[in-house]
Amino acid sequence: MLVSAFSYREVFSKFKTQNPSFKFVLPSDLDWELAKKICEKLKVFHDVNELFSGRKYPTINLFFRYICDAKVALISWLLNENKLLGIWL
Repeated sequence: MLVSAFSYREVFSKFKTQNPSFKFVLPSDLDWELAKKICEKLKVFHDVNELFSGRKYPTINLFFRYICDAKVALISWLLNENKLLGIWL
């Protein structure tokens, strides 16, 4: 769902200028960048979920690589220098 919002990024700013009664705070550039990073990171788990749910009997040769990728991704996120992203993940 968050990925689909990226295509409407410009629409948010145009809507604010065309509709002055719009009272909500628009996402900042930092918010959009953070959302993009989060989507990239969650894609690892999406791929694993698709593999598991798409097969009746997932065997080790199919899912071991994805589990290892997820573990490596989690470790790298924990060691991430971006503290704000570390809080979210």
